[in-house]
Amino acid sequence: MSRVKKWFSAEALREIVRQFAGLHRRFPLTMLCSLLATVFLVLYVRAEGRQYTSIDGYRQMHWSYMQFFLTFLLAVPLLFSAEVLSENVSGLYKKLLIKTVPIGVLILFFFSNPLSQIEDQTFLIRFAVLFVAFHLLVAFAPFWNSPHSNGFWQ
Repeated sequence: MSRVKKWFSAEALREIVRQFAGLHRRFPLTMLCSLLATVFLVLYVRAEGRQYTSIDGYRQMHWSYMQFFLTFLLAVPLLFSAEVLSENVSGLYKKLLIKTVPIGVLILFFFSNPLSQIEDQTFLIRFAVLFVAFHLLVAFAPFWNSPHSNGFWQ
């Protein structure tokens, strides 16, 4: 019982809040995208049970929430890996390029998938492949510019 009290003590909660604030300072875009993905998923779920007078208007709004959710969901691992990679790179222009290219990729993903294709099987496969690839990029990003070529495997 004393271990549980230690976890929920005021000192432990202050430490959690302090580390959470540090996380926001280190990865602001990643945290913003995770928040926006959560908001759009909640909007999508809430729109599911509502009654609408126009079926087409409902369908377009409903799937636009899903499109925003999926884009922000892809943004989390992509922006996280870009921010980690930019920490290991020197030079302002390189850092700026590393942080802006993922945003361009996400904009391209959003506009290259019309709402009519969001239920299509090829869209789902494309999304799954990108999701896995971006998560693998998270694993490799810290070791991209490392002087130790075997840093990832050790």
